[in-house]
Amino acid sequence: MKAHNPRIVCTDGFSISVQARDSSYCHPRCDYPDKPYTHVECGFPSSKPLTQALLDYAERIADYTETVYAYVPIAVVQAEIDAHGGVAVSCLLVGGGGSGISLEDGPHP
Repeated sequence: MKAHNPRIVCTDGFSISVQARDSSYCHPRCDYPDKPYTHVECGFPSSKPLTQALLDYAERIADYTETVYAYVPIAVVQAEIDAHGGVAVSCLLVGGGGSGISLEDGPHP
């Protein structure tokens, strides 16, 4: 079983869990897919997300910091990270065969 990814930490201090593995709400839903992940599971952000696009995926809207965001498109995750100034702590979510998604340091052009 693939290990959990570390939390993504942004330059403004915002952090969020972003997972892609066989037990996560992601697509494809497996540990090491042949094609890159297109959707990932986010959860338990350190504060309410800034983008409406990510808020729309919240399972519980009573507390946006205590919920899971299922099957979130990669572009929505990237937009949220960009809204917080980009990634402060590097991380990589890896798919199979060298494919996967990466969230780079700094804002995404």
